[in-house]
Amino acid sequence: THDGPTCSVITNAQHFDLHVAEKYGQLQVLKEKTQAQDQRYSIPIRSAYVKVYAKKSHGGSIFWKDGYTDPRGKFDYATVSGSSIDTVARFALLVIVPDCGAAWRKVRPPGAGA
Repeated sequence: THDGPTCSVITNAQHFDLHVAEKYGQLQVLKEKTQAQDQRYSIPIRSAYVKVYAKKSHGGSIFWKDGYTDPRGKFDYATVSGSSIDTVARFALLVIVPDCGAAWRKVRPPGAGA
């Protein structure tokens, strides 16, 4: 048996690009590819899992929404029915791509200014 405390280390090998458009409340997940003569281009990653939490202006945090990126690799993280974005101070985004890793970002809600 193990009597002492344990420590877990999470490694995050991220092999994709995460682009966040705070102004629009959207993100896009892309993977860089290389073809002949070292020409590089990006392709969208469809079906990347996205989980979103919102930190409210009054200090509490809530689950906001989750889902998968569309065929263009895009996901609207800000829009939900029944909740007001006016009370959101910040979003926390977690993006998981099987075989490519995970990434997280803290972002302002659309319309929050610079």
